[in-house]
Amino acid sequence: MISGEEFIASSEKRKRLDSFGAMCVDMESASIAQNCYVNHIPFVVIRSISDHADEESVESFETHVESGSLNALCLVEKLLVSLHKQPLI
Repeated sequence: MISGEEFIASSEKRKRLDSFGAMCVDMESASIAQNCYVNHIPFVVIRSISDHADEESVESFETHVESGSLNALCLVEKLLVSLHKQPLI
């Protein structure tokens, strides 16, 4: 995963990602993760891939945003139930 400050919606921008070996881009989580790391706070990020970082990214995002959000919600719910069942140390 690579972090950046722009939505990747062209083959030219995608080539820059490929040069870093990135499989996906995250625009929001890196700064939160860094702050948690520095302050020794446990952190997990759950992301859904919505597009292929190409010229069709905007349309693809719009198509997949709802299902991606629902998938993430389901995962978080299962994670919380699992954590609730764990004994406290």
